[in-house]
Amino acid sequence: MSDQPRPRASLRTAVVWEVLKEALDRQVKATGRDALDVLDTGGGTGNFAVPA
Repeated sequence: MSDQPRPRASLRTAVVWEVLKEALDRQVKATGRDALDVLDTGGGTGNFAVPA
């Protein structure tokens, strides 16, 4: 089995990241903080929580 991501999966991940980053940026502005605290409770790959 290939380790290369499928094109549709890569596109979907890019779209999710774009929406997530915009939402996080809005939340940072709304709280007046420089950064947010992110708590990853596990159960996934960490692909989103670790970079966030």
